[in-house]
Amino acid sequence: MVSACPNESDPRLHVEKFVADDSVRSIAGLRAEGIDTLLDVVKDEIVKQHPDYRIIILDRELMADHDLCFSKELREFARKELASPGIVYFIVRGDIPMDGWQKAFEGLGENLRVAYVSVACRQVPLCVKVV
Repeated sequence: MVSACPNESDPRLHVEKFVADDSVRSIAGLRAEGIDTLLDVVKDEIVKQHPDYRIIILDRELMADHDLCFSKELREFARKELASPGIVYFIVRGDIPMDGWQKAFEGLGENLRVAYVSVACRQVPLCVKVV
């Protein structure tokens, strides 16, 4: 596998394909706008294309509100969210203080989507589909 830094680009030009096409696994943003703007652009496009999806932003605030400290607790939270019909889309904001959060989502079924938004090298915002 070749690892390379993503090129900085305007995410609004590519977000439609990123959300619609499962083969497109990542999207970069503009350094000057940061990860919050990229997160909002991706979230807004998900709402536009899939208004029936439930979107959950997994950040420090949500973790504090639901007392989520360990991946085991996150897994139970995700299971409860998935108990309702429909697709649940978690967008993980890169600075969450939880080791192994990725494992919490493994094997939870077809109604789960997970994307991770963080800063890549050279401070370029990056959103990657995890599940």
